[in-house]
Amino acid sequence: MRDQLLVIEDDPQVAAAIRIRLDAAGYDIREARTGEQGLAALDEGVPSAVILDLRMPGIDGLEVCRRVRAEDRWRGLPVIVLSANVTDDVRKLALSAGANEVMAKPYEPKRLTACIERVLADSPKDDFATTRSPS
Repeated sequence: MRDQLLVIEDDPQVAAAIRIRLDAAGYDIREARTGEQGLAALDEGVPSAVILDLRMPGIDGLEVCRRVRAEDRWRGLPVIVLSANVTDDVRKLALSAGANEVMAKPYEPKRLTACIERVLADSPKDDFATTRSPS
């Protein structure tokens, strides 16, 4: 069974590049263009992990991350922030909002894949496995 990832990214070109690379790495990819759509997608079925942009219209990535951590059913879900604006302050904000990892764009595909593998290996799957959608 392939792990499913939810990519929440407002830029369609960036989302397509992430999807192509991660599909080639063996992941099933679902996409959302806004924070609102991302939260709705989680209601439909919980993936193995979330790849999350910070700067989006409407609900931004920090708020999405906070809401994920506030929900018992999603609390253990790994969240990787992937953003173009990664400073020390932004990194601290993302981690304090509940992100497991923070990576800067542009990113090395191998580093992103290694990061995903690491958070999946470290995730407490029992916390949300019963709410995952079938692959």
